[in-house]
Amino acid sequence: ASFCILLLVIWHVSGDFELAENIQYGGTPPDGVMGSSTAVWFDAVIMFGGRLGETNYNDVFKFDLVCDCWTYLHTTGDVPIGRTWASAVLGCDGSSLIVYGGVVGRNNMDAYTTDIDIYSLNLINNVWTRISPEGDVPPPRAGHSASLHREQGHNDSAEFCKMYVYGGQQSFENDYHQYALGDLWVLDLTTFTWRALYAPPTQLLETSSYANATGPAPRFY
Repeated sequence: ASFCILLLVIWHVSGDFELAENIQYGGTPPDGVMGSSTAVWFDAVIMFGGRLGETNYNDVFKFDLVCDCWTYLHTTGDVPIGRTWASAVLGCDGSSLIVYGGVVGRNNMDAYTTDIDIYSLNLINNVWTRISPEGDVPPPRAGHSASLHREQGHNDSAEFCKMYVYGGQQSFENDYHQYALGDLWVLDLTTFTWRALYAPPTQLLETSSYANATGPAPRFY
């Protein structure tokens, strides 16, 4: 089964998309936002951030897939500032949420900044921790893809665990250009060390051609 959350309209899909069913949910739901980050944790979906109007949020909500109900999670610690289009993956320990990047700062669509920060939310005690990674740090980004991977033979171990990040969009305050990224990075989630796997130059979104044919064209969202 799969699901999507958009403006608080939740659909449950069972195999065939023709069987999609609008879910009537309960609890304390979030405001309808765009660009939130989600990850599945056991029988729940953890939702972080997003934007409504010109406000970036840092709220965390849990949607229970058994009771179809929302719960607001009050978090403490190194709480990140509000952000949109960040990535979120479940940590190697199975009980943390790793949030990376996103749009922060000014909230109008003509001038905003992308971020490089990494945060870990302990889903047991709801405490945030800011991660200070080592190695060559990738450029700030939002709208990128991130996936968790455990090396073969170590599926039950918190070690040998990595987060792969591809592409996204890079923007800077007071710079009205937007840059598409086509790079690939890996973060070792045991040592929190970054390493570049493929790092072509960034490209203005206004540019239609992509000269480097050895990898996919830059893309975001």
